[in-house]
Amino acid sequence: MVAHMASGSVADFCVVEIADESGRLSRVASEDLEDGHCDELCAAVGGWPEDDGNWAVAKAMREHQVIVLDVPELPADDFGTALRSMGARSVVVAPMRVRDRSIGVLVLGYRRHDGPEIDTGLAEELARRAAMAIDNARLHAEAQRAIQAR
Repeated sequence: MVAHMASGSVADFCVVEIADESGRLSRVASEDLEDGHCDELCAAVGGWPEDDGNWAVAKAMREHQVIVLDVPELPADDFGTALRSMGARSVVVAPMRVRDRSIGVLVLGYRRHDGPEIDTGLAEELARRAAMAIDNARLHAEAQRAIQAR
């Protein structure tokens, strides 16, 4: 739902990636105004955040801060190449934090520089709310499993 709402109103595309217990990222949602999908980007973001191609994702999760990237300046790794192939000019990587830990990232992409300045506060708030919703869903599922186990 967050990816769908953010794509178009906040950014041109949005990807939501969640870390499992081992720290491996996987896509839970994506939306792109132009293509309707972000497969190349999701492949570059997904996996282990410490991989070379995911340095921005790893940094956002490790340092618990929003990172703004100028895509033309990015290295020619999988992440930068995927963003350029989508026509992105700027990207925001916001850690999704809940209870003082990062559980994933929200990636917002912009194809134009002529629009309004990127609102990192809004990206941070979207990521926080998405993290809270995901954490609540996990807690609810755990509670349901505990009830069924009785």
